[in-house]
Amino acid sequence: MPIRLIRLPRVCDLRGDRPTSVYAAVKQELLTPPIKLTKRASAWPEHEVEAVNAAKLAGKSDAEIRDLVKILTAARRELLPSLLATIPQVAAA
Repeated sequence: MPIRLIRLPRVCDLRGDRPTSVYAAVKQELLTPPIKLTKRASAWPEHEVEAVNAAKLAGKSDAEIRDLVKILTAARRELLPSLLATIPQVAAA
C-alpha cells in the first residue's frame, strides 16, 4: 500500500481546522505528529489523518483518540524497515 503524504493545508481542509488547531491537536496527542521531510517541510500520512477523523466522527473520547494516535505512531516505526527495503540500493561510485 503506497503511503500518501499530505501537507498542512490539506490536513487543515480534511480536519476543518486552522494550522494552529492542527498543531495544538498534535501537542495534545489528538493527532499524529508530522513527518519531517526537510528542514522546513513536514507532512502527515493521509491515512493517519483519516483514521483520527473517523474516530472523532464515531464519537470516540479524547482518551480513545490518544490511544489510536499512539498505535498509528508506533505503526510508523514498524512500517519503516519494510518501506526502506523496497528502495533500490544505490551502487557505490
